[in-house]
Amino acid sequence: MAPGSNATRARNPAWARLIHATALCEGGVNLTGSNAPPAASGAYLASPSFPDFMRRLGALEQQYGLRYNITPTTEFEYYSRPYRFTDVLPTADNPGPLDFWPLSAEVFGMPEAVSSFLDTTLLLFTDPAYGAADIPSDWRAAMSSASTGSYCSIPGTVLPTHMYYRTDIFAVHNISVPATWDELLTVAEALHGRDMDGDGLPDYGICMDTREACGQYGDILLMVLATMISSHASVPSRVSGGKLGTAPLPGSERVLDRPSGRLVPCTPERCPHAQRVARGDGPSGQEVLVNTIVTIKSVSFSINRYSPPYRQAAAFRMLATLMSPAQQQERILAVNTESGPFRASQLDLDEWVNAGYDPANTRSYLAAYRAVLESPNVSYELRFPGVLPFTDALLKLARSVLWGNSSLAAAESDFRATVAAIVQQQGGVVTFLAQYRKTLGIVEQRRRAEDEQVQQGQHTKSTTPVATIVVSVVASVLVAVAALVALVAFVRLRRRPVLAQGQRLDAPGPGVAVLCITDIESSTCLWETLTADVCQAAVSLHHAAIRTAAQQHRGYESATEGDSFILAFRSSHDCLRFCLRVQEALLALDWPPELLDSPYAATLAVRHDPAGMQPWAW
Repeated sequence: MAPGSNATRARNPAWARLIHATALCEGGVNLTGSNAPPAASGAYLASPSFPDFMRRLGALEQQYGLRYNITPTTEFEYYSRPYRFTDVLPTADNPGPLDFWPLSAEVFGMPEAVSSFLDTTLLLFTDPAYGAADIPSDWRAAMSSASTGSYCSIPGTVLPTHMYYRTDIFAVHNISVPATWDELLTVAEALHGRDMDGDGLPDYGICMDTREACGQYGDILLMVLATMISSHASVPSRVSGGKLGTAPLPGSERVLDRPSGRLVPCTPERCPHAQRVARGDGPSGQEVLVNTIVTIKSVSFSINRYSPPYRQAAAFRMLATLMSPAQQQERILAVNTESGPFRASQLDLDEWVNAGYDPANTRSYLAAYRAVLESPNVSYELRFPGVLPFTDALLKLARSVLWGNSSLAAAESDFRATVAAIVQQQGGVVTFLAQYRKTLGIVEQRRRAEDEQVQQGQHTKSTTPVATIVVSVVASVLVAVAALVALVAFVRLRRRPVLAQGQRLDAPGPGVAVLCITDIESSTCLWETLTADVCQAAVSLHHAAIRTAAQQHRGYESATEGDSFILAFRSSHDCLRFCLRVQEALLALDWPPELLDSPYAATLAVRHDPAGMQPWAW
């Protein structure tokens, strides 16, 4: 019999009373009272949405008389563990302290980890509150262990990646949204360091976090890689207000030709889902095929199969309730969430606008998101056996090239050896490929004769050597690494001279410092012959140009006397770049006409006279 007063029993639904009763009858645990133990304990990622999750969890606890213990887990802690969610897998003898965990989909590629999770298939599809049918079937499968024949998780949220851009700046400068990674770098190079929004300060061409500690370079590498190898789909798929556009990630004009292991141009056969992109201006511009993909990262929750039944029930009920459509929509619409929609019902424009989002921005975002839901070429997280050593090797490869002293050739050699070892550890090429295809939802129909040969022990060795598999993988990975190196190098090197608005630059520390002193030619004569307002306007333009260029090239304003600046730089290279940038900027300023008419600041024009040019004499 469930403990508690009649009022408590009347308030709590049947499932809550059943959890109370099961805990008391089977485990002798009383879940009522202020000092009651938690009904379930689990982990949650220490993300921007964590406070909101705890708020909603508190409301659930208050409503149903159950208490939960939540341990926040940082991203660093998660990815540093051998099994991501734990250091040691739970067992019947030692179930561990937690009853549920947040998981990335790659964990479902480890059979030993999947065996630790409760089968949630029946629970998910018979629970009307959760509404599993509202989630695209391919997404449900990719966020669980569906390739093994059953579900072992509760899909929580997806984290798709888009490219965001300023529609007003792109329109004013007639810039097309980049369709390939090469175009992305070209556009970023063209925009970088220019005052694109009229605030008087230089802007970044591209914004991305390139810190080694951040770890997002691994995700970017996989995104670039996916555009080169995912051309036939993983599975058959079914800022300022109004100035933020949402676009798909750039794609690739070249994809992996698996027989040769080379990257070759897209064709309709190789890239059936490619987009046609114009090259060049005007009607004579050529069209090329660009393979684009949708990349999906996800967070699901799995329940410990070795926990007591009442704790499993409490964990499922809480997770299914907080991940239900209504609760998810509330979380997705929050301004501090990292979550994205993954139900068709969550793409209603009116709901987003009523929540305070700009209509134009939201319309662009939801249009891009519908394309995600309907995309025939989706790159889900890798979920094959051996996936963790593979992704770790991939990150090591990127890290050693970007931040270490390793050459690309040495990093390639290490990566090649690791991939070959992973394939062999999983039983060789035949077994590995079968497992990999299964995680993609690909079911191969073998000919009966081949089946009979396998059953009789014949034809057990693959005709495809491990080396061929490794070469195919490594070739595309190295090109992706090269693209990532270019992208990160661009951001890291170009970010140095551009300071965000309002950010202060400190003086050079101990060691080498280069001083630069500026002065206006004939300034005394100018001030004596021009009116005060003209002089003030000219000085304001001059000072703004000096300070903007100094910010661009890490110059520290040490002192200013009249129209003369004393600037300190950390290197002669920065100082020289500053000087060249100032000369360019001064020529482009809109000087007062009175200043240009003065004989002390007359405009000079250069005339090229080919007839007067003499050949060089040696």
